[in-house]
Amino acid sequence: MSDRQIVIGGTAWRLPEGDVTGTLKQIQRALEAGAATRLELGDADTGAAVTVYLNGAATDTVSVDLGGGPRPSEISGSAVTAQPERRITIGGSTWRLPAGDVTGPLKVLEGALGNGSVARLELLDAAGRELTVYVNGRSASTVAVDLGGGPRPSEISG
Repeated sequence: MSDRQIVIGGTAWRLPEGDVTGTLKQIQRALEAGAATRLELGDADTGAAVTVYLNGAATDTVSVDLGGGPRPSEISGSAVTAQPERRITIGGSTWRLPAGDVTGPLKVLEGALGNGSVARLELLDAAGRELTVYVNGRSASTVAVDLGGGPRPSEISG
């Protein structure tokens, strides 16, 4: 069973086996053009073949998990270090920002929101898996970025 998936509008689908480069390019073109496209995917639970129609004009984010990076079961407790939680929330979906400088990705995102294009971001899900997230700058209504600076509400004495 594949752990590669795509989330469109909050619904998870299984990516087909093999090279999905063409599928990802097809999605990006649909988002950039604000056009509809037909995708051959799999049901997330059963893997049964499903045809999904993506409306590029109305979809604000598409999250792609190609199974990269360690899975939660592969991370030892000693390998995890405490670092501020850096998150990005687009619409109702939240991802973690990877370690390192995020200035470049945030500029790409800001540009997409400003000119109505599509931003491709490399992010992490809540379990730390690497994802590619496509953000449609034409339809994303809100984007919140938390770089983990300052105390959290639970850390403020009152």
